[in-house]
Amino acid sequence: MYEPRPSGALATPHNPQVLLVAVAAVAFIAVHIYMPSMPEMAVALGTDIGALTAAVSVFLGGLGLGQFLYGPLSDRHGRRPAMLLGLAIFVVGSLACAAATSLSALLVARVVQALGAAAGATVVRTIIRDVYGPERAASMIGYTIMAAAIAAGFGPMLGSMLDMIAGWRSVFVALAGAGGVLFVLCYLRLDESLVNKRAATGGIGLADCFALLRSAPFLRYALFSAALFGSWYGFVSGVPVVILDAWQLRPVDFVMWWPITTGSYVLGNFLAGRFSQKLGPHRMVLTGSRLVFCGAGLLVAFAATGIAHPAVLFAPMGLVLIGSGLSQPNALASAMNAAPDHVGSASAMSGMLQIAAAMICITTIGALPMVTALSFALVISGCAFVGLLAHAVLPSVSR
Repeated sequence: MYEPRPSGALATPHNPQVLLVAVAAVAFIAVHIYMPSMPEMAVALGTDIGALTAAVSVFLGGLGLGQFLYGPLSDRHGRRPAMLLGLAIFVVGSLACAAATSLSALLVARVVQALGAAAGATVVRTIIRDVYGPERAASMIGYTIMAAAIAAGFGPMLGSMLDMIAGWRSVFVALAGAGGVLFVLCYLRLDESLVNKRAATGGIGLADCFALLRSAPFLRYALFSAALFGSWYGFVSGVPVVILDAWQLRPVDFVMWWPITTGSYVLGNFLAGRFSQKLGPHRMVLTGSRLVFCGAGLLVAFAATGIAHPAVLFAPMGLVLIGSGLSQPNALASAMNAAPDHVGSASAMSGMLQIAAAMICITTIGALPMVTALSFALVISGCAFVGLLAHAVLPSVSR
């Protein structure tokens, strides 16, 4: 067992909350900051925009693998060394992306970059739990993710500006620079939050993870959460293909509408944090599900009109993301509550199902012979409807 640091330690000069938010934001920003540069990247790497969507898929795969690696590493050697290692790997991967001369080289570099960024998704949450304990950790993690998502919302805008000023390679150089600065700040200012380090035992609990796949109450919420996650990342990977390639619109047309997605998800998470305790997980998931259903249906209906305008995609997706923000925190909590003796395994398997759903959705979009607005909308909405169906059919935890 480990001993948490005294409550409030994150507010001290040596564990600044802003620094943890910045590290968490790295993973969010790195996913899609390069998207406005995709036409230029396709020419430079001798490929097409559709093939470049694989860069999102491999990044998510690296994130999924990295989350399993950093958990045992941070328990055995401490949170601070794991964080510094992740940031160092992120810098190396980002520089490799900037130096890539082919699509295959870029994909390999993106995996390395993601393995480093996974520290921001895993170790930050662990440090917060060390300091605040289980009672306040969920709230503080929620605020951290919300702040990181807001910062990440400006990622495509920043990427577009860097591309216009110095070309697409400067986007990855900037990520490497940001990772380097964070490495130095963490080295100088981040305290070790794990008081009693312990040797990792029993691997990573794969047996417990796979046992959860036989639990219908767990799957009800985990599949719902995974489908919403997959729908979102499918949208992230495919929307530039529709807007920039199929519709031949300007990169600025993509960039100017992008904040709707981040703003909608942040709003949903804010409402979840504000009302979840009062209304309860079931009502929050139900309310979010209804918004997701309406938004997904409108996405298909609007795309079927044939109108080539970003509002056709972003407006209904905004409704989907508000519903997702409302329901995701409660769905993940309910999935873990379905396995009270294996909360860590439930959290890990929920995350892996999310990554799997995202990769399936992204791969499906990339495999389409021609990505049109309607085919794109059908994949995104279909993924969301699978989650809604799982939640409606499988039994709940309370049964």
